[in-house]
Amino acid sequence: MRSPPKISGKVVTTVPFDSLVMACKEKYGELKVDDQMGHWTFVVYKEFEGFMFDGYLEAVTAKEAVLSPTPISSDSLKAVIEKEEPIRLIQYPTQFKVLTEAYNYCGDANKINPGINWYAFYMQEELQSAMNIEKVKIQVILSEQKLSESLEFDIQTNNPTKSVFLLGSENSLDINAVKAASLRGPDNPISFFPGQKERFAVNGSLKNVEMSALGNVIALGDCPEIEGYQLIGSSQIGGESRSQNIAPMLDLVGSCGLPKAIWVGDINGDEIVDILWAARSMELSVFTLLISDINGSSIWKVSDTWTLSPCK
Repeated sequence: MRSPPKISGKVVTTVPFDSLVMACKEKYGELKVDDQMGHWTFVVYKEFEGFMFDGYLEAVTAKEAVLSPTPISSDSLKAVIEKEEPIRLIQYPTQFKVLTEAYNYCGDANKINPGINWYAFYMQEELQSAMNIEKVKIQVILSEQKLSESLEFDIQTNNPTKSVFLLGSENSLDINAVKAASLRGPDNPISFFPGQKERFAVNGSLKNVEMSALGNVIALGDCPEIEGYQLIGSSQIGGESRSQNIAPMLDLVGSCGLPKAIWVGDINGDEIVDILWAARSMELSVFTLLISDINGSSIWKVSDTWTLSPCK
């Protein structure tokens, strides 16, 4: 029995063979174990709750349940036989913060909380397509050399190596799981031109996401002019098809009207990709972190934005 429902999920307990468990009807994603297809399902075994691969489970009759050596109360048995168990939604975290290390930052430093857990994402020199992640402490200090009349701050970490970006979380992250689920890094960012599409799958999950771009090119050039730009993600989540145009969620679309996905992976462990988008113009650099929200009606929500602008 594991929680959350994935192979890398923490082992809650070991259920002996031929034991009786109470299982909900809701399924939480298809997977293959020992050449057998099945799903994760929520189960209760004694005082334990978690998820098991239903390929290892067998439905039993009421009589078989009563005769089972695993103790089960009559009230619980009645609930299993006569009442459909309510759907229990897994609450994956969706609130994270994003920063970049910076000098002479003149935004609102009060919005930066050094007290939460911060993780620095670095490029791995030997594996240019992978990311190295380390827990760090951040420092927000007054800039020694000012560029303007406003208050200016330097945002640094306790690691002398400069990171690509910083991720903040109220809860601790499983660094190894996030590293394993990192699909794209800033050495190879993706800009989606109209007609282009890409498919992402976290650790071979069947809950893959297809990202495609639509729009009309109305003027050619080094920066083609695009009209009606849409950036659409689609996936199968909980047995239903979902589609979402994320272009309106990105405050700045950047050079040539195309934002770049500088990191693609899975932060909250739900096997749907989370994406950090970056867009730059002459005046601004804007980072938008989209976190998957499978318990909502769409695919992603804006978890945080980080804006860098010249001090005036």
